[in-house]
Amino acid sequence: MLSRLSVVARLAWLVVLVAVVLRFYGLDRLPGINGDEAWLALQVQHLLRGEHVSLRTPTHMFINPLLVATEAGILKLLPPSGWTLRLPIAIWGVLGLGAFATLGWRLWRDRLLVALATALFAAAPIAVAYCHCAWDPSFLLVVAPLVWLPALRLADQPSSRLDWTLLVIGAVACLWVHLTSVLMLAVLALGLWRLNPPTRRVTWIWLGLGLAAVVALAWIGGLGTQALSLLVERPLRFATRPESTIQLLALPGLLATGGRAFGFFAGMPETWLVWAVAASAMLGLTGLAWRLRRSELASDRLLAWSWLLLPLPWWVAAGLLVPQAVGRERYVVWLMVPIVLLLVRGLQAAPRLLLSVALASVVLSGVWLYAVEQQLWPETMHRAFRTGAREPKVAVAERIRELAVPGQPLRVAVTDWWLEHPLRYLLPSDAQVGVGLDHPQFSVVWSASAGKTFPETLSDRHGRPILSLLRP
Repeated sequence: MLSRLSVVARLAWLVVLVAVVLRFYGLDRLPGINGDEAWLALQVQHLLRGEHVSLRTPTHMFINPLLVATEAGILKLLPPSGWTLRLPIAIWGVLGLGAFATLGWRLWRDRLLVALATALFAAAPIAVAYCHCAWDPSFLLVVAPLVWLPALRLADQPSSRLDWTLLVIGAVACLWVHLTSVLMLAVLALGLWRLNPPTRRVTWIWLGLGLAAVVALAWIGGLGTQALSLLVERPLRFATRPESTIQLLALPGLLATGGRAFGFFAGMPETWLVWAVAASAMLGLTGLAWRLRRSELASDRLLAWSWLLLPLPWWVAAGLLVPQAVGRERYVVWLMVPIVLLLVRGLQAAPRLLLSVALASVVLSGVWLYAVEQQLWPETMHRAFRTGAREPKVAVAERIRELAVPGQPLRVAVTDWWLEHPLRYLLPSDAQVGVGLDHPQFSVVWSASAGKTFPETLSDRHGRPILSLLRP
């Protein structure tokens, strides 16, 4: 007969399998394609055609090599579509789970803990949601474990060359994916500082180097002196707004419970109840960290102090990130790694409780997909994420391709960024369709501002209009 722990482990791996399936379910349309992810894929198309490529995103981040290489390989085999646009993050997301499990095994040598940790990490609604959008920050879920797990192992075995190599690779990869990852590295550095307090002189040296790094990264990212001043000004404003401070400190709990995935992608209003659950989760995680601070393992203590000292850089980062604003959590999705590790280490004596949390998470992820598919909160949902039985931008692109006459280039006007780049990606140059504003034969507009529409108007599952194709 199988032992109870063996049954728990097998169920945990089943949760992982279900979470992987959810990553691919409706990948091409849940949520609707947005302009940011299409812009990145459009650069890959330019690269393949030998055209000018922007090496920086519109927010001055360096373009992601993992996304570029994978998207280029896919586009050599398949035509542009919603699937080809998002397959890179789905594929890397699964590979990231494999890396998480492998590094977890090197750290704990405990099959049950590895299974539970991987299940929690895979099934988190915020992780499933971000693996449905091919954004740069989505890749933080892939590379952040390369920083946290080797760092924790180095706390127990400082001489491991492999872990030092993985840590350096992971840190560079995180900063390359998004420069705001400097916040994550600061959190780990604070934990290490508390674990092994250096002399006062060394502390000041490290503090100076840290400030220099922030200034350098701000310069590289093109943030400018005005943005640097916000590092002081905006955090001070929170002191006069207690409700904003509470929300800021409760945000990690909102990520852990899936509330932000629902709020950002599905448009669910973030009521006092949602924030109360988030604050409770944050208090629970902090309680686990408080207990772990006296653990015999240095890795546990490093994890605990990194979490307990999180408010220090978190408060300063509020100036630039404002992570409590819906959508800005994409810069801190790496928080799911320490959240999962805290849960597993803090509740390792209660594996069935951890399994219950993993099961609840995968159910929530399924509910999130249902909420996006059914458009439960269209009034508060970002219009770029609105979708239907067929992704509306993909459907419009196919209709425009049908209207194009060979030898007669067709001009299409669009209303904003969220439509422009998806259509540019879906309508490559060989389709003889130009997306611009010069003498358009058709216009693609959000139906709320369409007025009298062309016969084709795309609607969601409830018959509510999303996009319209207009004759000028």
